[in-house]
Amino acid sequence: MASSILDHTQDLSGVETHRLTSLYAPPEFVKTASHEQLYGPEGGGLPNHVFADPVHRLYPCHTKAATWMSCLFFMDKMAGAGSGKDVPGPAQLRQIGQNIEKQARFFQIAPELDTLKVAMAHDSGDALSRLTDNMFALVWANEDGSKERHYALRNDGEVKLAADWFSKYRDEFVFADRHTMARKILDRADALELDTGHTEMLAKTAGLGYCAAATAVAAIEKRANLVARKDPKMTEALRELAKTAQAHPLETRDLGQRIKLASVLDQFDRVAHLTELYDAGGLERPEEVLFQITEKTARDFLNAHVQMTSGTVYEKSALEQLPATIIHEWMGKDLADEVSNGLTVDTDKLAAIASTLPRGDAEMFDRMAQVAGVPVLMRDKAAHATGISIQEMAELAERY
Repeated sequence: MASSILDHTQDLSGVETHRLTSLYAPPEFVKTASHEQLYGPEGGGLPNHVFADPVHRLYPCHTKAATWMSCLFFMDKMAGAGSGKDVPGPAQLRQIGQNIEKQARFFQIAPELDTLKVAMAHDSGDALSRLTDNMFALVWANEDGSKERHYALRNDGEVKLAADWFSKYRDEFVFADRHTMARKILDRADALELDTGHTEMLAKTAGLGYCAAATAVAAIEKRANLVARKDPKMTEALRELAKTAQAHPLETRDLGQRIKLASVLDQFDRVAHLTELYDAGGLERPEEVLFQITEKTARDFLNAHVQMTSGTVYEKSALEQLPATIIHEWMGKDLADEVSNGLTVDTDKLAAIASTLPRGDAEMFDRMAQVAGVPVLMRDKAAHATGISIQEMAELAERY
């Protein structure tokens, strides 16, 4: 993880200050400055207005030495080295930079700050050139063979910015391109343990989800119906595609096939101008259908349900209908004591134990639940001792 130290006043160990002043030698007025000139009086007596970021009391500019140090740390964060989750948004960053420049002019050290900025900008550009393409959300190859790379993914702030941009402009790219971009942003967010605020959207666009074959067929047929009057030939082609998907459900469940289908539907939507119906128009993007049940959704479903080795699936909350007395009567004293305090049953503990019962005991549990009136969500004959796979659970989540 990148450092969350934003300015020199937060650098209690002095490690970041040493790193930065080793890279960029401070002027003499900084080297000879006192502790108070750099950090303010002991006990934090500086007023808010002397900070370039007065809201968070960051980047003090009460002296020329403090202003130069604040510029050093601020430029480092802007360049992305060591950016943390608490970095302000773009508008705030611009205001902070303007406040530092204002104080630099007041203390007549603008030339020293300009020299520092040029040096740091040069190093930042050099650092970007050494990054691989996977560290940029958007990589564009031009016809002349040159390459453009935008939205670096080095740190939390850059990844969040890239995710926000992608959420706003993703429809400008064909599915194959936005699939690649979403995967890169999501991979970097995972590596940084960052919540971008767009996790579900990115997961679906990256193809990290499931859907039943019938759902894929319905998405194709919906498009066929939308263009039936305007383009009979295109409608017929779509209906044939729907028939093929319906006839080969196992292929439709395959991830690679669904990625190909998403590209086909995306191309069709663009040609038929159906992209205008996304969001408010009620038409789901191909990835929103074909990868609608993400692994997180499936796991959330799994955590809220109990799947027995007998093939029965219950809602965990429904087990509240089982009193300790009936568990004692049907399943024995040991189990009843383990999941209750004599009166109240701990449904989480009961669910955890019930899901591991051998098949014979699980069938006894089912009979007990039936007598107690516990509703069954579903019965799956294909269930086995190792449990339902995440894809099977995803399809259950879609159905229920």
